[in-house]
Amino acid sequence: MVEFIGKLAAVFAKNKLVRAINNGLINLIPFVLVGAICIALLNLPIPIYQEALNDLLGGHWRTLSELITFATLDIIGVATLLSVSYTYASEKLSVKRGDIHPFLPMFTALACYVILFTGEVEAVLVSGESPLVLTSPGRAGVFAALVTALVSVGVFFGFVKLWRHLRPPRLSALDTNLQIRSAFRAVFPVAATLVVAALIRILISEFVPIDEIRAAFSGFVNDWLVTDSLGSVLLTIFLIQALWFFGAHGSGLIIPEFPLVSDLQGSPQALFATQDFYSNFVELGGSGATLGLLIALFLVGSAHHGRRLAKASLFPSLFNTNEIFLYGIPLILNPFFIVPFLLVPLLVGLLCFAAFSLGLVPPITQMVEWTCPVFLSGYLSTGSLAGSVLQLLCLAVSVLLYVPFVIALRRFNARQQAERVSRMQEAAEAAAASEEMTIIARDDAVGETAREIISRLHGYFETGTLPFHLVYQPKTDKDGRAVGAEALLRWEHREFGVISPVVLVELCDESGLATKLGRWITREAIAEYARWKQDGLRGLVLSINLHARHLCEDNQFPTFLGEVLAEQGIACGEIELEITEHLAMRANEANKQLLAAIRRLGVGLSIDDMGIGYSSLTYISDFDARGVKIDASLVSAIDTDVQQQEIVASIIQLAEQLALTVVVEGVETKEQVDALVGLGARHFQGYYFSKPLKPEDFIEYVRRSGNGA
Repeated sequence: MVEFIGKLAAVFAKNKLVRAINNGLINLIPFVLVGAICIALLNLPIPIYQEALNDLLGGHWRTLSELITFATLDIIGVATLLSVSYTYASEKLSVKRGDIHPFLPMFTALACYVILFTGEVEAVLVSGESPLVLTSPGRAGVFAALVTALVSVGVFFGFVKLWRHLRPPRLSALDTNLQIRSAFRAVFPVAATLVVAALIRILISEFVPIDEIRAAFSGFVNDWLVTDSLGSVLLTIFLIQALWFFGAHGSGLIIPEFPLVSDLQGSPQALFATQDFYSNFVELGGSGATLGLLIALFLVGSAHHGRRLAKASLFPSLFNTNEIFLYGIPLILNPFFIVPFLLVPLLVGLLCFAAFSLGLVPPITQMVEWTCPVFLSGYLSTGSLAGSVLQLLCLAVSVLLYVPFVIALRRFNARQQAERVSRMQEAAEAAAASEEMTIIARDDAVGETAREIISRLHGYFETGTLPFHLVYQPKTDKDGRAVGAEALLRWEHREFGVISPVVLVELCDESGLATKLGRWITREAIAEYARWKQDGLRGLVLSINLHARHLCEDNQFPTFLGEVLAEQGIACGEIELEITEHLAMRANEANKQLLAAIRRLGVGLSIDDMGIGYSSLTYISDFDARGVKIDASLVSAIDTDVQQQEIVASIIQLAEQLALTVVVEGVETKEQVDALVGLGARHFQGYYFSKPLKPEDFIEYVRRSGNGA
């Protein structure tokens, strides 16, 4: 079942319509959250609270809250129209190519909405919402807004294609300004789309009996749903949930047809055919009994998205306002939650039907606001703690039913994210190897994932809460005694998994964070080396990698390096910077001057990845390098491959003539060590001797294996 839902969800996730709806709804979270909080504040059923605010702020706090509620939830339908039409338009090829600005189809959708629903919207604003008013600018109009956004944008771009066919674009003076070009190319699509909307409005006015449909709907609700039978209760709940799942305000369309308990005074009491029953006992936390979903998210939701969303939703959900879930997860058109979203309220309704029918809970006799918190509403509406106990039981059932689906969604999202991160890492590694490729500008899942991680990186650097750390791989002699160490960057993110150092450096390079990352690595490594010296380690050389973009951007790095060394009391000769052979070969005059300034400090330079890109070693003298590192690709078969042996031997011999220290990296077997020693190698780095170690483990390694200096 879960596997099937996961496959269905993957199909949904790839669908442009569904993706546009989901992304569009997520954009509305700030407005929904603010509006939901205002509703809760306005309707908190605690007299002393209301009196305190009135005494403190007068009536102004209520006016302020009502204005904010109107500006958020009461026009959320229009906001949905704009957001979804924008996100849907952004998926279109004409927008991605820059031919059409996404604001043009977005405002076209708004104009279509005005054409189709202006009269009805005015009526709603004047008289308030009534049943079957799908065109409300508020919550009841979300469904109409979704349909209008998707259809109008689809029609708009259909006319864009038609216009390109009828009148292929020609270069003109206007084309020097992309925005003007976009505006003129949109004239025909805008006009044609609005004509279509106007024709639809005329046809509906002439041939669709709106008033009769409303009357028929009202009659259906009163004849079939407003009864005390179990079938009516379950059918009512099912219809409410089904409408909500597709974006229509199910509760607002159906429940207003039911009487309030206060309307039944002096009449035979109805157990279930009241607004109070559905508001206070079925919709715990809002439509879908989503207070159970909130608790499930706290218990088993993902740390980043699930629990964060639950925290944001906690206050409004306590007052049965759950639009944050509907828009934030979102529950609308979410195949993972269609089963619990339909099933949980049905089971809750069945439990409540049984409890009231059997007399375990007294009938509802007191009308309370729908925003009254769970447990309090159960007690106040029935005049008995049994009402609160029933709500507690229903809430427990809700949590138990939502938990497995939250777990399934978390696992599905984790798999999807792992795949996206893996693809992004592959692309980043390819970009790191090429000077012409970038990934943050890509308009696909790779680019989106890269931009998300970069956004996090900016936040980490701004707040000083960097999640990465350094490990240290020993450089040894043939007997494993340490002569130095290389500082290596590591990032193990709880959400993204292990991020390769190459990828992290590339992302920082592309996002303007190269200098900050390079300086953090330098400061952290030198500070750790100072702690080693305090622990008694002597005679070691610490190597730090200097990356190309950092070298190009940070022309004050030599000054910074000197200040850090002086601050930590470290001699310049104890630190060595590694630069890649590729960087050394491509270094411009400014780079050469910067490297020369570093050498004048007394800090050594070593050429990394030796032998993989170029054959000439003459450039080493340009930087007065004191060492080279032979790349692991040249030693993988050094004990058997004659060609590898000749290459490595030639590098070692030439290095000796230039008085360079040689380190061979990637050494993994004793046979490789023996072969390399026979070729003249003296210093090694690789898993045969040690993997990269945490600082405390490196200290232990040196004490156990000895110091080869």
